[in-house]
Amino acid sequence: MDAALVGVMSALLHACAMMFFPIIMGLSTSLCLRSDPSPFSIVSVSEYVGLTLWLDRLWLLGLFGWTAIAVARLSEVEGDADPVLLTGAVLVIAVCLAAAHLWFQSVLATELAEAAVEEVADGPLTTIDDDGICIAERREYDGEMQFVSADLGVKIYLTAALAATAVFVVATTSGVVGSAPQCLLLAGFYVSLGVILVDLFEDVYPGFTTPERVERASRYYVQIFEQWRNHGVLLGFLTVLIGAPVVYSRGEAPVLVMSFLIWIGSCLCFATFFNQVLYPRGMVSTTLPLPVWVNVYSVTNPLWANFFAVIHLVMAACLIVGIGVVL
Repeated sequence: MDAALVGVMSALLHACAMMFFPIIMGLSTSLCLRSDPSPFSIVSVSEYVGLTLWLDRLWLLGLFGWTAIAVARLSEVEGDADPVLLTGAVLVIAVCLAAAHLWFQSVLATELAEAAVEEVADGPLTTIDDDGICIAERREYDGEMQFVSADLGVKIYLTAALAATAVFVVATTSGVVGSAPQCLLLAGFYVSLGVILVDLFEDVYPGFTTPERVERASRYYVQIFEQWRNHGVLLGFLTVLIGAPVVYSRGEAPVLVMSFLIWIGSCLCFATFFNQVLYPRGMVSTTLPLPVWVNVYSVTNPLWANFFAVIHLVMAACLIVGIGVVL
């Protein structure tokens, strides 16, 4: 097969796969704020948007990088109009998505910042109990706060999702690069990597932990796990957890494609050993929360918060490795 054609289609698949992360996160944010957001949601999402503005821009640069590679290699492809049309479609969607996403994030950040100042002035969003554990407060809707940009955001991201999915399906079914399971796994890797990078922006780290940062991280994880409409994120992780063993068992990728799954399993085993062996023997002073979605962040003993940050760092490395070997 023509190496230039393979190069173009591979770059387009990577570009399409990268589109899904800003679409999913933007849609989740819009749905969260579309109707009756609680004071807790307003403040925690405001903090999230403010911290991830630069990540969004870097991610979009990566998306345009892959698109540029596809455009650059088009001149080497002869006698086939399909790659040209598909590259054009990806370029149009990428430009429209980037413009809409940057506008939405900027407008939303301003709206949220103003609303968050009012909510914080009305009372604390996080209280600390006698054991130093962060407790989320004011999580019920108690006013008439509406975000005009949220309704528009839902429409923007749903439209982008349909367009990106259509192009991704065409590229996947072309048969030029990889099998359908490989292409789906690539998309899952990118979505999961984006989410983990957001987590790293929100996390606290050993040696840099302050009570204020722990409270902020606690609010983020309460919001993510309990109040966001983040079904697309869960689908991305599920795609990796199921797709990696499938692709490896089919002999379409080396064992490195399983790195993310192996690391998660290792972390669960370690946490179980930590809780069931070390803690009962008095070798450690606290347990690690299991299952991992339990939100236990302490300003006096930030072990779990720091442990989670280390987990995320290795997760990101495993996902990058997966992206490199899946196609």
